[in-house]
Amino acid sequence: MWKAAEGRTSHDLLMRRDTIKGMGGYRNSPRLRPRNPRKIATRVLAFLLLGAIVNVAVAWACGWLMIGLTGAVAHGFTRPERPHWYVTICRRPGAIRLFGLEPGEELERLARDELLIVLQRLPRWSRFNTPPCGEVVRIVDDARGWPMVSLRATFILQADSLESLNWTSEWRGGIPLPPHLPANSAPVWDVRALPLVPIWVGFAINTIFYAAILWLLFAGPGALHRWRRLKRGLCPACAYPIGTSDTCSECGNAIEQRGTIDGGLASV
Repeated sequence: MWKAAEGRTSHDLLMRRDTIKGMGGYRNSPRLRPRNPRKIATRVLAFLLLGAIVNVAVAWACGWLMIGLTGAVAHGFTRPERPHWYVTICRRPGAIRLFGLEPGEELERLARDELLIVLQRLPRWSRFNTPPCGEVVRIVDDARGWPMVSLRATFILQADSLESLNWTSEWRGGIPLPPHLPANSAPVWDVRALPLVPIWVGFAINTIFYAAILWLLFAGPGALHRWRRLKRGLCPACAYPIGTSDTCSECGNAIEQRGTIDGGLASV
């Protein structure tokens, strides 16, 4: 006489076995059917979409919360010969900001006297990789995101001449946030916006990073639960005792080798 397993009587278990055999044996059991590739692809895309949403939310949070950036600061020219930009770079976790202008003769002479260096390895996405074209302009390149910057925006303050009081300002690729400085305001370091333009390498890496975290939060507990059942000699799907069998005699689930399960869990 079989003992009851998880509330099932021996008669119920026998009926279940006969039903599975009547369906053509364990090989035709739904538990033994191959996984649907379309379903797997849909789940992967869903987690990647959620990862992208979290990625944008984190970048916008960095744009909203970080005002008046402080951190590792560097000053210098973008290239040895003219025309070139004079750029200040500030880096900190979650943000990279570059402020630049085309130096006039006075700034050029002062910078040469102080032996300022030529900056190396400007971010590839920065506007300052392109030489200036003689305009009177102040530019702020702002990128946000964590663990890598993934979205950027550009603030441009422009005038007809250095003596002009008619300055125009605009954000390109960003939604402006307060404080909104007057158009003729010279200190533009504190302007900020919610960036909209993706930095594709950082965006892809951050999306995969957050998708993996979401997968661990949603699928990790289930994988751990199945691993604990298998370690106790139970079917991972229905918790029925399986002993050394490769197939659960209760639900027809194919039992993976324990070494495979251990290795998969360790990789998680």
